[in-house]
Amino acid sequence: MPTYSTLQQALDVIGNPIDRVAVRSAMRRGTLAEPPRQTPERGARRVWGPENLIEIADRWGTLQVPKSAVISTYAPKGGCYKTSLSLNIARYAALNGARVVVVGLDPQADLTAAFAVQQPAENLEALRAIEQQTVGLLDVCRGRPIHEALLDTDIPGLSLVPEKADLARLEHELSGRISREAWLSNAVIRPLFESDRAPNLIIFDCPPTWSALVAASIYAADLVVHPLEVSSMAFRGIDYWLSSVRDFELDLGRKMEVKYIPTRYHPRRALASEILGSYRADSPGPGLCSPLSVIRDSSDGEEASAAGLSIPEYRPRSPAAAEMREAVTEIFTKIAEIEARS
Repeated sequence: MPTYSTLQQALDVIGNPIDRVAVRSAMRRGTLAEPPRQTPERGARRVWGPENLIEIADRWGTLQVPKSAVISTYAPKGGCYKTSLSLNIARYAALNGARVVVVGLDPQADLTAAFAVQQPAENLEALRAIEQQTVGLLDVCRGRPIHEALLDTDIPGLSLVPEKADLARLEHELSGRISREAWLSNAVIRPLFESDRAPNLIIFDCPPTWSALVAASIYAADLVVHPLEVSSMAFRGIDYWLSSVRDFELDLGRKMEVKYIPTRYHPRRALASEILGSYRADSPGPGLCSPLSVIRDSSDGEEASAAGLSIPEYRPRSPAAAEMREAVTEIFTKIAEIEARS
């Protein structure tokens, strides 16, 4: 669990221009909880943790948290920052006061592995024991309530439904069901939103291969977040993806809302700049990408994911952290537009 030794470090994570004087004044008046000290001695440094950041963001933050939204993070290509994007959206939203449930659908279990960094297991065997005792989506499919599958994380209000090795068996069981595309809506989303502590946001982290679970998550999603790698290979494949979107819209009988986030951008490479420019122009699709959001390929991003943290937590003042905050803000702005239309 990350902690910060100064108020400024804590405010840097949130990223908004919050007045330190206002925060300290609220602490003196007793309207804002004081963070604990590192040691009991008077004058010892205070330690700012997730609970303190959430309270500050709730008072002074500007991130527009959804009321009740479902995101499916998907790309038909691996290695494009998909799971890292899910991790960053979930953690940054939770630190800004949102109640978030993130659901892993990828058999590679990269998302669960990232959160496992924060779990109090001493070794791999201990983690495997935790995994065996954990309720998964297959158990939910066989009648266990989804609330039994929720694992707490190091951030209050952020829960995880972990990937387990039996996801392949879940695919097999769903394949024989009528209306299997509605299973996640009926067994996962609806019970969560109808609970006393309903989340503001549910995030499905999908594998790159198409499956019944991927189709069900997109069927249920208010917004599909599509990381779009800034590379020649991804650029050549975008027409095929856009064609697949149109086919899926015909099956859904409605428009599929997609937010594209350019990822793994190398600003010093001329070809990368050219491809990014094409993504932002009218080709291959009108308004495909915002002129603002882009996430560069950086060691900060890789190291943050390895530590199970968002980039704003790991390196708050880095360019990559600013880019991630901008991406999350754009995603939530898009969700607000969708909510306003519904």
